[in-house]
Amino acid sequence: MAPLFLFLILSLIPLYFLSKLFKSKSRFNPPGPPTLPFIGNLHQIHPSSLHTSLWNLSKSYGPIISLRFGFIPAIVVSSASLATEVLKTQDIVFCSRPPLLGQLKLSYGGMDMAFSPYNKNWRDMRKIFTLHLLGPKRVQSFRHIREDEVSITMKNIHGLALSSKVVNMSEIMKSMTSNLMLRVSVGKSYQDGHESKEVIRKITKLQAVMAELFVSNLWHGVPFVGLVDRLLGKMDRVEKCFKYFDSFYQKLIDEHLNLEKNPKSHDEEDVIDVLLRLKKDQSFNLTYDHIKAILMRKNVTKIVSVIRKQDNCLLAVFSTPARGAAPWTPPGAAAP
Repeated sequence: MAPLFLFLILSLIPLYFLSKLFKSKSRFNPPGPPTLPFIGNLHQIHPSSLHTSLWNLSKSYGPIISLRFGFIPAIVVSSASLATEVLKTQDIVFCSRPPLLGQLKLSYGGMDMAFSPYNKNWRDMRKIFTLHLLGPKRVQSFRHIREDEVSITMKNIHGLALSSKVVNMSEIMKSMTSNLMLRVSVGKSYQDGHESKEVIRKITKLQAVMAELFVSNLWHGVPFVGLVDRLLGKMDRVEKCFKYFDSFYQKLIDEHLNLEKNPKSHDEEDVIDVLLRLKKDQSFNLTYDHIKAILMRKNVTKIVSVIRKQDNCLLAVFSTPARGAAPWTPPGAAAP
């Protein structure tokens, strides 16, 4: 597999220089540091302190700079006035995200709000999230779920501490986050069950698979580059994870449809109940793929994002000695 990958990389070198030869440089690009072939400015960005790297570049090239991450052009603004212009005045121009292969697949072709281009679908999704899913009353109705999951987690930690066992905080936080979001979305608990462990395992696997799609994402738009990830089997792994979650959410939707004879009050509704009610009322042009795209965003990709942030926080806390004490090893676990 390694010789095939090397051959594909070397075969792209002539394409790179040909594209640079025939590509006309825009005279309107902001100033920026020189780029390297294939990686652009990635060598100047430190992943653990992205904001510091961008700030240092802005001190050399000004408050608006032009960068390139792989083959993806990027504009970075570092002043309050320019941020207001981009995020408020010209928000419609800049609000759409690049169509990355993995995210496009998980969002059912951009049907959710995060990866939908600015159009009627995006405006409808925004209304659904603002008015029906993330409004103050709806968030307050899920309070008992949040309190219940935190209480269960604290009891688990307390039990492990009493028995002098190692407390794997990374796994505990991952379990709590997954169970909390799934209960809010589908209305039932997956605590300590086989299905819960399988869902978390698939989410973790999907997180790793999405991180592997670096070739297609960094060289987005370059002909034949997507073949590299396909030949290495990465897109097949994304497809398998997608099919698992697609059937998982379709099963939950079918269960909710079978229970429609006993409708719940608005305060008792979970996310699937709300979306099915909106579909039935024809308030929005919703399909089952829209519903699954929203669930995929709220559960799978959101859980991955939250878990990554939690791991970074735990790593920072457990790796920092407290008052001269030695840091815990491994960082993700604490021994009482």
